[in-house]
Order: sequence, then C-alpha cells, then structure tokens
Amino acid sequence: MKLTCPSCGTESLSGFKFCGECGAKFDVRFSSSDSIPVPANASIDTLDGNIAERRQLTVMFCDLVDSTQLSDYLDPEDLREIIHHYQKACGEIVHRYDGHIAQFLGDGLLVYFGFPHAHEDDARRAAVSALEMINAIKALNRAFTLPKNHTLAVRIGINTGLVVTSELGSGVKKEHLALGKTPNVAARLQSLAGANQILISDASYQLIKDDFNFHPKGKLQIKGIAEAVTAYQVIESIDNKHNIIEASGKTSSKIIGREHELKKLLSLWDKTVEGQGCIAVVNGDAGIGKSRLLKACRDELNSDEYQLVVARCHAYGETSTFSPVVNVLQRVIGLTASLSVDEKRNKLRSFLEREKFDIEEDFPLFATFLGLPLSARDKAIIISPQKRKTRMIELVAELLVRSSQQLPMLLIFEDLHWVDPSTLELLNNLIDVVPQHNIFAVFTCRPNFDIPWRESDSLNILHVDNLEQIDIESMLLSLTNNKALPPEIIEHIVNKTDGIPLFVEELTKMLLESDLLRFVGNKFVLNDAVSENLILEQSIPATLQDSLTARLDSMGAAKEVAQLGAALGREFSYRLLRSVISKGQDELDAALQDLVDAELLYRRGLPPNADFIFKHALIQDAAASSLLKSHKQKLHQRIASVLIDEYTTITENRPEQIAHHFTAAANYETALDWWIKAGSHALEQSASVEAIEHAKQGLNLLQHVSDSERNRRRELYLQMTLGPVLTATKGYAAPEVENAYKRAHELCKTVGVGEDLFPVLWGFYAFSVVRSEFLEALDAATQMLDIADKLQDESMQIESHQALGLINYFMGQPQLAMRHIEKVLELDSKSRDRSFTYKSGQDAGVCNLAFAALNSWLLGNAEQAEHYSKQAIQLARELDHPFSLAYALNFSAWLSYMQGKPEKTKIYAQEEIDLSEEHAFFWIHKGKLLLGWALAQADDMEEIKRGHSLIKDGFHAYKEPGARLGQTLQIAIDTSICLREGNTEEGLEIVANGLQAVDETGEVFWHAELLRLKAELLSKDDPEQSLNYYQQAISIAEQQAALGLVQRVTDSMDAFTAQQRVVNK
Repeated sequence: MKLTCPSCGTESLSGFKFCGECGAKFDVRFSSSDSIPVPANASIDTLDGNIAERRQLTVMFCDLVDSTQLSDYLDPEDLREIIHHYQKACGEIVHRYDGHIAQFLGDGLLVYFGFPHAHEDDARRAAVSALEMINAIKALNRAFTLPKNHTLAVRIGINTGLVVTSELGSGVKKEHLALGKTPNVAARLQSLAGANQILISDASYQLIKDDFNFHPKGKLQIKGIAEAVTAYQVIESIDNKHNIIEASGKTSSKIIGREHELKKLLSLWDKTVEGQGCIAVVNGDAGIGKSRLLKACRDELNSDEYQLVVARCHAYGETSTFSPVVNVLQRVIGLTASLSVDEKRNKLRSFLEREKFDIEEDFPLFATFLGLPLSARDKAIIISPQKRKTRMIELVAELLVRSSQQLPMLLIFEDLHWVDPSTLELLNNLIDVVPQHNIFAVFTCRPNFDIPWRESDSLNILHVDNLEQIDIESMLLSLTNNKALPPEIIEHIVNKTDGIPLFVEELTKMLLESDLLRFVGNKFVLNDAVSENLILEQSIPATLQDSLTARLDSMGAAKEVAQLGAALGREFSYRLLRSVISKGQDELDAALQDLVDAELLYRRGLPPNADFIFKHALIQDAAASSLLKSHKQKLHQRIASVLIDEYTTITENRPEQIAHHFTAAANYETALDWWIKAGSHALEQSASVEAIEHAKQGLNLLQHVSDSERNRRRELYLQMTLGPVLTATKGYAAPEVENAYKRAHELCKTVGVGEDLFPVLWGFYAFSVVRSEFLEALDAATQMLDIADKLQDESMQIESHQALGLINYFMGQPQLAMRHIEKVLELDSKSRDRSFTYKSGQDAGVCNLAFAALNSWLLGNAEQAEHYSKQAIQLARELDHPFSLAYALNFSAWLSYMQGKPEKTKIYAQEEIDLSEEHAFFWIHKGKLLLGWALAQADDMEEIKRGHSLIKDGFHAYKEPGARLGQTLQIAIDTSICLREGNTEEGLEIVANGLQAVDETGEVFWHAELLRLKAELLSKDDPEQSLNYYQQAISIAEQQAALGLVQRVTDSMDAFTAQQRVVNK
C-alpha cells in the first residue's frame, strides 16, 4: 500500500507519519501488516476465527516524544531509519512478553496484553514491557547521532478493563481491535505522561501494586471521560512476588486448613538441620495456597538459624535460559540495575573472592552467565558452549553447597511448571547433591507438571487440596477481622470459590468493597433491596479475570464449547449441549474430551448419557461472560426453546431453569410467566426460600416491561406468591409481608376480581392478627367470608371461618370461636380442593384443628382438646406439608404447656425446632420458647436458668419483626419461671408488661392467667392484694366461659388459702 503526499504529491510506502520527500505529515493510521515485519504470533492473520467477544484486556499506548520536531532537523531517510529501529525494538519486547501489536500508528504503538491469548499476569507483562521499551529507547540514543539538545524518548499509557474485541474494517483492510472505554483511557494517559514516563490507571495498579515502585499522580481529568482517573507512574520493578532472597517477616494471620501439610514440612526441615537434606514438591492448582503454605513454614523457623533462597519461574521465562537462576545470583551478589557495568563487575569479583572461587577461571564464566561483558584483563573462555553450561551448573551447585555449610539452607523454587529446560537441568544436578548437605529444597508446581525426580528416595510430594467449608468460613472471619458476614454472602463465596483460597480472598475483598454490604455493630449486613440475584450478578474480580481467561484461551477450538456449556449452567447434560450446538458430533466429542483432560470439566457417565460439571464456578462465569450480549441472548433463547420442546421433565419440575434462560435472553414478558410458574411450583413443594427468590426474580423484571394490565396481573401473581412464603420465613408480622400484601391489594383495585382479592384479604388478615390488630383482622376476615358466601366457594368459606375462629379465640370469646371452628369441621374433608394451602402457605384444616384443641381446653373439655391436637398433627403429616406440621406441633406444645405437661411439651417443641431449622421457618423461635418452659420445670437451678434463657431468646426473636399475637401467654411463661427462680421483683415487672399488653391490644384470652401469676407473686409479701387478684382472675375467666382457666385459678387460689391458714395458725 502506498500513500500520496498531500503537499508535494510524492508516493511513499505506508508505515510513516511524514512524507519522505518534503516531510509533510500524513493523516493516516495503518496496521502492523502494512509496516515493518513483526513476530508471527502478533499478526492478526493468526487469530482464532473472527468471533467477537468480551474480555478483560490490558491496553498499552506508546508514542515517540516530539517526533514532529525531529522531522525538522533530520533527513526523512534518517528519520525513517530511527523509527524503523524504534518499532523493531518495541516489537521484539512485546513479542517476548507475548503481547499483541494491534496497530503501528506511525511513531506510536497500540499493544494488547491478554489478546488473542490471555495470561494470568497480563498487567505485569505490560508494565515490564514498558520499562524495557524505555531502556531500549535509551540504547537507541547511544546508537544514533541526533541533533543537538534532542534525545529519543517515549510516553506510555496503560489501562486494564473490559473490552469487546472484534474484527473491524471492510474488504481486505480488516483489523482486530478492542472497543470500549479501556483503550480510550490508555490513550489519554499516554498523552499526559512525560518523556520516558509510564502512567497506569488505578485498575492496572490494583493488579500489580506489589510488583513495582510507583509515584502517585492523583486524580487526572481526562478529556472525554466523565470521572477523573486515578493514575500512577511506574518507576521500577521491585519483584516482590518473585523475591530471590526474602525477609522472614511474620504473616498476618494463622494458616487455615493446611495444618497437616505444615507439620510435614517442618518435620522435613528438622531432618535437614540434622544433616539429612530433603526434597519436597508442593503440588496444587493455581491459587490453592502453595506459596502461603511455604510462608507459614518459614514463620515457624528462627530467621537467625537458617538462610533463605527463593526463586520463581515466570510464565514468560520458559524460553529464557537460566532466568530464575540468574535472578538469584543477581540478588545474592547485589547487582542492581542502578550500577554501572564496571561496578557490577567489581561486585561480582569481590563476591567470588569472598566465597573463595578461582577468580581467573570462574570469573569469566560467572560474568558471561550474568550478561556482563568481559574486560581486556579477563581470561577468554575457550571451552565450548555446552561445556561452559555444564561447568556453570556445577559452579551454582557448589555455591549453594558452600553456603549451606555455614547455615542450613531453605531453597524454594516456585512455579516449576514454567521452568526453562536449562534451569531444570541444573535442578536435576542439584537433586543429587541435596541429600548429603544441609539443604531443604522445596518446589511448587501445578498438577500438569511432570515431576522428574519421582524415583528419588529423598523426594516428598505434598498435594494441597481445596479447603473445606468450615475452613472457608474461618478464612472469611480472618479476612474481615472477625466480623460476621451475612449467610447469603458466605453461601455465595463458598459456592463460587470451590475452596480455592485465592478465589476466596479476592472475591471476598471485592464484595467488601461493593455496595452490597454495610457495617452495623460488629457485623456486615446486606444493604436494602439486595437480592440473591444481585449477589450472583457480581462480576469476577479483576485480579482473577486474566488467570481464568488464560485457561480458556489455552483450549483453542474447545473454548467455544466451554462458552456454550457455561450458558447452560455449572452442570449440563451432553444431550442438551448436543441439541443447542451446531458442531458435528465428532468435533463436539473431541472438544469435550479436551476440556476434561485440561480439568476444566468433570464428566459423569459416557455420551450420550453423560453429564458435565465445571470444575470451578468462576471458570464457568469467565466462559459465560466472554460471550457478546447479543450472542448470549440468542443462545439463551435457543436453550429455552429446546427445553420447552424436548424436555418436559424440566418444564414441569424445573420451570425456574426456563425462566432463567428467557431472562438471560431479554425475553422479559415470557420470563415473567415462567417465574410465576417457578414460584407456584416451589410453593407446592414447600420450598419457601426458593419461592421467595423466584418471585423476586420476576418482580425485578417489571422494570423492563410496559405498565400494561397484563403485566400488572403478572405482578399480582408474583406478590401473591411472595406473601405466604415471606410469612413462613420472616413471620406473619414482618414488614416485608405487609409490603407484599399492600401492593397486591393496590393491584386488585385495577385488575383483580373476587377470586384474586380473596388471598390478598387473607394476607391482610394474617398480617393484622399476628400484630394483634384484631379489629383490622376481623374486618378482613369478614370481607373474606362475604366473598366466599357470594361465590359459594367451600374452600374460601373454610379459610374465612378458620380466621374468624382464631380471632375470637384471642379476643377471649371461646364460645363464638367454637361456632366458627365447628363450621370448618363440618365443611372440611380430606378429599377437598386444597389449592389455597399453597397460596396461603398453611392448611386451614390443620390450623382449625390446632385451635379446636386450644379452644376446647379453654372451654373445659380437656379430653376433646387432646383429640383435636392429635388430629391436627396427623392431618399435617398426611398432607406432607411441612409448614402446617410446624404449625400443628407448635400449638400442640402450647396445649401441653397449658395442661402442665413438660415432657410432652419438650417432644413437640423439639420436633418443631428441627423442622423449622430444615425449612427456615420462623416457628423455630416459638419452639425454643416452649422448649425453654419444659426444661425450666426441672428441679436443677442450672437447668431452670438454661430454660429461662431459651424463653427470653425465643420471645425476643419472635417479636422482633413486629409480632405480638400470643404475647400474653409468652409473658405468662416468662413470669412463671421467675416464680420458680424466686425472682419476685423481675416477675412483677414482666407480668405488668403482660397486663399492659392486654389493655393495648385486646388480647384477653390469657388475661386471667396473668392475674393468677401476679397473685402468686404477691402471695408472701401482700396476701390481701394476692387474694384480690385471684378473685379478679376467676371473675374474668367466668365471664369468658373459659372453664379451663376457672379451674386453673381456683386450684391455685385454694392452695393459697390453705397456705394462709397454716401461716395464721
């Protein structure tokens, strides 16, 4: 391709900013394919296909400073030569670190690290490349004669972030470019950098902050970017993660879940100190904690009693001969970058003299090995390169052995899976030497590395496994300084990280810095309106993105299969994948086998009946997030359609899966219908937590659809699903329950008819009655009965009479309550339609029997009460409805308390607690209260106190969301234990609260019992007042026709009277 100068008309080759004849500037950009040759792997011709995708990328812009001024002083041919060498030098550096030159922009470069193939340290590669480019430019200054007061320099900007990579252009002129904010910020940072300065964004800084020295530049206002960008200048590499000799500073936290491995390493060290050198290979996946384990081992040692040598292989060092060994020697000798060549030679000479090496013979070998030029006085090396290499291996081993004779040596070689062949040869030689000396050689590697010394008697292999959940939870407490995280966040971290400590740490840090959490008291809590879906939508931490993408990129053509599988879920079947993918069977099978061999997938069974599971949830997330949104939406639409057409089992039993795929396909109205089905199905299965999440998922989609009558009706169904399950898990009186039913009531006014209004009224009744707002509850229940009678719907009539019976029971009208209870008994049958059980979350027949028992006891029929109680539990078990069973168990325990039977109370309460723990029911709090009463009937004072503590905890947790129903009975229980403890003063305070509650709410069914308890509390100190309260109690019980309470108070007063006779005598 040629360019025509707009000034003089001369044709020039593409690749320059200026005309070769007159020096006029070309306003054109061109790619590497039109410029000087670049490494083959940097050419867009080698990219795997033309599929656009989303990925994290580190983008570098590099520009030659003041090149326009140079054109005023240099002949264009000379300028061409300089730019040619500048581009060549930069191209070689980029190639060395496996970067991709996307474009040569005349005297500028656009470079990608992480495309077309990602690496787990792309940001670091970019920064190291930038530093080397500056050194290369300084070398060019020495190579070329430049005009006076002119030097070559570059400006470099680096940024990391999300991009879309896509092939752009038309015809033969096409380029793969990264689109998005990320390259724009990198370009602007480059323009703000000074000569030979590297500016990086905060996003890049967070990935490499431990590897370099920086100078903070503060917040920079960048043209075209709304928010100021925090920038840092890269000064130099400090290689902290790759230290050769490290200080043995203590770690900040105790090692978790690696106690066995640590004990093994320390025992091997003890053998080494005794003169028997040992070799250990610590093997495990990336991020599993191999380095952390070695650091914990060092922390156990006394730093004055051993010497530490640490080397690390680099991913980009597999072809750099002896790279980690050279770095070791440079550190040991002190050959820093700031020293001149002569100073480095002098330091090396002094070091070798101190270590008693033969200067004449060995200095030239060490100097050449370390890349130092020989001076005229140095002896020339006349042996062959192979013999020179062999001799250097011997010299390095000799140096280590000499050092170990002074102090035992801990020699650590990290990341052996990236070792270069020459270094591995040196290590093979060293392995034979270690057992005879005080050297403990420890190597870390990943499972794919073939350990060459398996036959050595001195070799010990330690495989580091994933952490168990209990260890993850301990690690979370360590990361949060013992501040508790919400259960939802813990579950998310456990599920996403698969026990890999690095994943746990980085995901936790990201979540702590997010808007999901706030700190309250001594714990973290979820912010308002944070749903499980919002937690799941959190992106992969940037610190892990490169590593995960690198693993996917390494799979070649199999990556597309991984992406499609990720869209299906963490686990997917071969049959389903085969139904949605366009590849042939042989090609698909080969790709899946590659993914299994690479341990990205696990396979269970054999095709066509095989299932596949992503080894790590974050790998699945990385694969799914790399798809373009438009492609992903089409894919999810296709998956949903296939599931509906070919998988009836999923359609019927897993509607949430189809809802998920329609949501991901942005087919929101269809997704709403499926979320409604999913919520209803979960209700039928008594899966309360799942029903809540399905309903919330649907409600979240309403913002994406129009405010039509159809969509309002959809919202009504979702709110009606949410109401009963929130009742079951949060409690009837929780604000969330009120909000759901209030919104449903509003929607009924616009779209609802009688049938739709009925469950909403039921929700208002339930919410009101549990808050002891009896008049509001009575009004709602009366309206329910009106609708039921109008529609002649027996199921609705049962619900309405059961509600009215319950209200009248608590309002102290047991005879009226019994009329409604008996009406339900008349209408109810085992064969009736029980669909409303799943709408309300509880079965009216079970509830009615439970209150038939309580009401019968109040009316003085203890035998009938026992009969109804057993029937309630039996019916709940037959229906296999856990919430109704918890309901029946609670009130059977309640009845047993009223009867004064602690052992029966304990049995019912314990089963209630166990069932509630399993299903996350709020009944657990009531169960603990009743269990506490049963325990407190023991003669042992410690047991009484333990029971009293359970009572207080249960009562507090029950009333926390605003529940007040039955509080007079619960206060009576609390008061009765104060009596057993002999704590009259506290008992009087508590019973006063109960009597106040009677006045405030009208809950009078247990009024007589509160007065009886107050009489007992006063019986010793004020017998006259005590007798007065007994008489009041009997009067109230008789007015209510509560014969059970009349008998209870009478028995107590008779005992009091008898006692008084004894006292009077």
